Amino acid sequence: MFLSEQNIVKVKKTIENTYDCLCNIIEYQSIKNATNKRTEHKEITVLEKQPCRISYKTISNANETEKESNVAQIIKLFIAPEIQIKPRI
Repeated sequence: MFLSEQNIVKVKKTIENTYDCLCNIIEYQSIKNATNKRTEHKEITVLEKQPCRISYKTISNANETEKESNVAQIIKLFIAPEIQIKPRI
């Protein structure tokens, strides 16, 4: 089943209405230091105050023992698909 362009816009607006947070997109970029001529990696803010939604899910291990209990948390970021977020290298 294919959606028309008009329906895609409606679905996107509906999803974006669930966004309840704002986030900043920060990238590590190589910048040449003019003083010592070295290339350094610095945090550069690419985008600010982008609407988003964060979802948390906690997963506990079924094999808990007296000594240890493994708990992991999965965090998902929902943001507009046209925003490109590069991985940290």
